[in-house]
Amino acid sequence: RAWFLFTLLMFVTSQSIINGATSLGPNNDHTRTVTFAFRCFIYLCSMGQWILHHVKHTVHDVRNGALVRVGRISIPEYLAQWQGWTSLILTVFLIIMFFTEP
Repeated sequence: RAWFLFTLLMFVTSQSIINGATSLGPNNDHTRTVTFAFRCFIYLCSMGQWILHHVKHTVHDVRNGALVRVGRISIPEYLAQWQGWTSLILTVFLIIMFFTEP
């Protein structure tokens, strides 16, 4: 929980810097450097951790045959709980942000 709160605080802080830095001008080198550092932390530490988490649990469930049928498809058992699928949605959003942010 502490790690999640820390990464959330980092994300909110980085967004505040981006929004507050418009008064300094978008091409300010200091603002760009700080924004880059925060984004590197978020994408490498937070998104990387979530990707590893989902790969590990998916491989574990598939190897053990722990699959749950949802309609016509089988999904790993850990995604049947709300924590599993919400963290997967968070991971997908982080990946989308990674590819769409400048």
